[in-house]
Amino acid sequence: MTRENDIRQRLDRLGRTLADGPSVADEVMRRIADTPAEPPRTTRRLITMIHRHRNPIAAGVVMAACVVAAVTWTVLSTAPAYALTDTVKALESVRHLHVLRYDKADKLADERWIEVGADGFQTRYRQDTPPDFLVIDDGKTCMAWHKDRNTVVLYRRYQQQYQWVGNLGQFFKELAGPGVASIERNVDYKGRRAHHVRWLKLNMDCYVDADTKLPIAVGGYEVRYDEPPAGTFKVDVPKGVQVVDMTKGVPADLPAWLASGKEAGNLFGQALQALADGDYRQGAELLERVVKLQPGRNWAQYWLGAAWYHLGRYDDAEKQFTVVLGMLQNDYCHLARGLARAKAGNQAGARQDIDKALDSMVMALRHPEAAVMFDYAYDPLYRSGRRPAQGVSLQRMIARLRAVTGKNFGFDPDKTPPENEAAIAAWEKWLKTTGPAERARLDPAANLRLLIAPPPAEIRRVTERIAELPWTGVGKDVLGVFEEAKKVKLAEARPWLVLSLKLYDARLYEQAMEGFRRTEELTNPGSLLHVTALTWQGHLHDLAGRRAEAVKLYRRALAGATCDSMRHDQYGIVINREWLEQRLQEPFQRK
Repeated sequence: MTRENDIRQRLDRLGRTLADGPSVADEVMRRIADTPAEPPRTTRRLITMIHRHRNPIAAGVVMAACVVAAVTWTVLSTAPAYALTDTVKALESVRHLHVLRYDKADKLADERWIEVGADGFQTRYRQDTPPDFLVIDDGKTCMAWHKDRNTVVLYRRYQQQYQWVGNLGQFFKELAGPGVASIERNVDYKGRRAHHVRWLKLNMDCYVDADTKLPIAVGGYEVRYDEPPAGTFKVDVPKGVQVVDMTKGVPADLPAWLASGKEAGNLFGQALQALADGDYRQGAELLERVVKLQPGRNWAQYWLGAAWYHLGRYDDAEKQFTVVLGMLQNDYCHLARGLARAKAGNQAGARQDIDKALDSMVMALRHPEAAVMFDYAYDPLYRSGRRPAQGVSLQRMIARLRAVTGKNFGFDPDKTPPENEAAIAAWEKWLKTTGPAERARLDPAANLRLLIAPPPAEIRRVTERIAELPWTGVGKDVLGVFEEAKKVKLAEARPWLVLSLKLYDARLYEQAMEGFRRTEELTNPGSLLHVTALTWQGHLHDLAGRRAEAVKLYRRALAGATCDSMRHDQYGIVINREWLEQRLQEPFQRK
């Protein structure tokens, strides 16, 4: 081992020690798109700040802001030290962002103006995605102009909100917290001296101006800090367009193309459950309907390819993954297309694809954040709160590496930490010393899955029973389902949340409290399900007259709440920051 590598590893271990504690970042993949619209459902409000941009016109909704955590991994240099905390400090005074993305012909493809409040949250917003889409949000009303349909849709902020990133201040505070980012100081970026930051979780590059410490490029976007021109955030409905006013509720004559978004969301949720249950044929049929309604729904496109792969339609799967890679470049999809190509007999193409994924795969052995996207793509229920433990994620990545390289360096959960450290080091050495032409070698005996195996029958039976129970007027049958969920050790957050709400409806408050606590334990701080579980525990404490305990829970929930919302239409409740602030002033009452 070279002296530089030795120092890097020591710095990394120190960083991981200092950063010990639960991550706040796993909400990233639950929200990255396509949350199914079912009660209780989330209002999809945010759009990702990275270049994995989905067509907002076709999809009707937008992806969520990705929250990434990071610890600096510093490359040896004689230059002055830089840490992401410097960027956190510099961003405290930022009030406006001007964000631009150019296509391969250097033509402006996307432009956004964002006004940021002192608390770090977006206050006003403008997005111009030529030639067909324009959004203006003045802080109260959001106007979405679908130019290709000559239609303007008006929303209240709580109904629909478009964003580049949610809480800007919190975003960069989390960058300086637990997790991993690699930093290369004082590189050249388009003629400017900058620090290169590699965010492993999303395999995303960022460049930070070396003088101002402010980001100047994030993913495929350039970032400036100009003052917006007058009228930038003014909502002004153009003349001669059809207006769909959603501010007073859903109109009876809602255009079919707009209504299709809800239909697609419901179908998408059903498809993910079908895939998770191992019913790939049903999942594929549902996903084909989704992508017909919303071709820009990137995760529907991806999982359709995965379903076809498991049905043995390898040529179709390869074509489908090519569609996804045309929408966004990512290592997990290169791995998926590589496996499909191998099954279809295109070994040369398979090696090229798999080799593109190997850097991130090996890096994930030491830096688990780099495995998040692979885990998300591997499990259709990841977005519902089913997160693998770090050890499980590591074992899965080892299994993938063995399957696509034919190598085995002896990693085993039952071995000692030094033995497994030696195995990880062997993978790293192999990656560094082996040429690209020799690295991807599929193991013919390996189980080359793209999706995790379906859960045991008893788990599926419980989740089905939970789904079958009505949202209101549930009756005492819910108690038997609750006991069965505990017996089979149900470990999925969303079914527990749904079950807890149905226990609440039946006024089984003690059992509901236990269910919401289990939901809290199965979710990550800052995630919408986590915030919702805390809020409902506060509600139950209020109903029991334990106001002090309720306030503590509301404060915890508010600390992690973003601009996103959880809607409980059966009760007319929308849980968001406004709801939590109101609960701090007024106790919850059941109506």
